[in-house]
This record gives sequence, C-alpha cells and structure tokens, in this order.
Amino acid sequence: MVAVLNYISTGIFGNIEIGVRINAIVLGLGVSWITFLLGKRMYSERVGFWSVMILQSMPMWWLASTFHMTDTALTFFWVLALYAIYRGIEEDKISFWVLAGLATALGIMSKLILILIFPFLVLYLIYSVKWSQQKKHFLIFLLISLVGFAPMLIWNWQNDFFTFRHLAALGG
Repeated sequence: MVAVLNYISTGIFGNIEIGVRINAIVLGLGVSWITFLLGKRMYSERVGFWSVMILQSMPMWWLASTFHMTDTALTFFWVLALYAIYRGIEEDKISFWVLAGLATALGIMSKLILILIFPFLVLYLIYSVKWSQQKKHFLIFLLISLVGFAPMLIWNWQNDFFTFRHLAALGG
C-alpha cells in the first residue's frame, strides 16, 4: 500500500520530497479527524477533542504522520474501519458496513495485522448481544474485507509464497 500511495502522490506532485511525505501528512490528519469524530459520536465533542490531543502528544504518532510507513496507512484504515463499524452498529445501516469492509481491505493491504479486526469484532458483537441483529452486515463486511487478501495471494502465488515463508521463519 505504501508503494501504491507513493505512486499516486509522486504522480501528482512529482518525484520530490512533498510527493512522498504528503501521504503521511494526509493520513495523519485523517486519523486525527476520524478520532475526533468517533470520540464526539461516542461521548461528546470534548472527549473527541481530548482524544485527538492525546494522540497528537505521542512522539511515535509524530513519526508515523511525518514518515510514510506501513503503520501510517494501517492506522488510518483501521481507525476508519472502527468508525464505520461503530456507525453501522449504531445506525444499523449497510452503507457503513460496506465502508468498513473497504477500509479493512485497504488496511489489510497496508499491513496484515489488521486481520485481527475479525475475531475481535465477532467477540464484541457476541458480548454486546448484537450478533443476531448484525450477522448479515458482518458477513457483507467480511466478504468485502477479504478482497484485501487478493493482491497478497496473487503476488505470493507468483513468487513461491515468499511472504508466508518469511513470516513463518520469523515466527519460528
């Protein structure tokens, strides 16, 4: 995903520093804005504001929103997916679940760790007694999200499953 975003931004701005750094800046601002919206929707505008202030006070976040890393795109798509899921559950609208699925697919393409959203979301839906009400929406979300695996699977198929072998070696 880093390569795709850099390809787009350098195509617009040219192969200069801002062409590469603009992704981290835009995604960092996006994470802050979505964090504010989520805090505001869940609690109050004040909670949303302080959530962003706490986020912005973290040195690691400054690094991630200054240098374009896999975690920059991952964080943006993860927060967007959480916000859309929250709205989908709260308002019982399929459009938010579709947005969450697209955000999760792009997040999975950014970094595979976003796959953990699935079991934790299922646990939350069961624990909050919303599983039966949201089951169809979750399945649509899951199918759309799995599109994020397609580029990874195709590339690995073409390259003798290099990524999977690499991760297996790292995992012992």
